[in-house]
Amino acid sequence: MTKLRPVTLMLLVLCLVSCSQKPTFSDIIHTYQGNSQAFRTLSSLACRLGKSNNLNRYDPRDATQGRIPKLDKLLAQISAKNIVYRAGDKAQCTLALQIYAQGFAGMGQTYAYRYQIDSPALFDDAVHSYDNVASMQENISFDMPLTVDEQFDGWYFSFIYNHDA
Repeated sequence: MTKLRPVTLMLLVLCLVSCSQKPTFSDIIHTYQGNSQAFRTLSSLACRLGKSNNLNRYDPRDATQGRIPKLDKLLAQISAKNIVYRAGDKAQCTLALQIYAQGFAGMGQTYAYRYQIDSPALFDDAVHSYDNVASMQENISFDMPLTVDEQFDGWYFSFIYNHDA
């Protein structure tokens, strides 16, 4: 019975540490609009690193990876947990930055910033409000183009809600 206590305590600590506050859709948009220069710098840097170093995934929390201080700072500034690079079908560089994830075994919600995605599932105001999405029983996803001063530079807010695995 005493062996279970440390395991239970470790699981509780892990749960508390890994839980982050879920941003609202508005939070995501405002973060992008308030940090548009950081997003431009991040896309330039990450795309260059991805092409030259075969950097497919970078996570500042991963102790096994070498540090990239400038990338760490930019990811922290926009509250991104990691970045994934790949060469896109239409674009030379496609990026995905995880902001929030909740769920288990393929079920749950994911919020991400994505750059130059190949085939976006465009956001529809009438269908994709959070209240509508949360009450739906089927899996849903969308990609909302992000703009600053009505200028679109390739960034999207991507939302995925899987009700079943």
